[in-house]
Amino acid sequence: MAAPPVNYHNETTEKELNVTFEYFEDIDKELTLDSTTKLPDFRWSKVEEGGASFGFSPSQFWLRLNINNTVEKTRNF
Repeated sequence: MAAPPVNYHNETTEKELNVTFEYFEDIDKELTLDSTTKLPDFRWSKVEEGGASFGFSPSQFWLRLNINNTVEKTRNF
């Protein structure tokens, strides 16, 4: 099951977004955006409390994040 959405509001911080995404390690670096959207949920790993740290790796890492926007203005992170 995918991570629950982040309720984005005016006070949402980068730290809140950092602990709510999931990742998939593409060891062979063969996936495309389209193929990652078709991966089953169990293939994705949830980031543990404290954020992600992948270190140095030859792999590609795909990230996914579900955001529920509750404001009308644009905000850059």
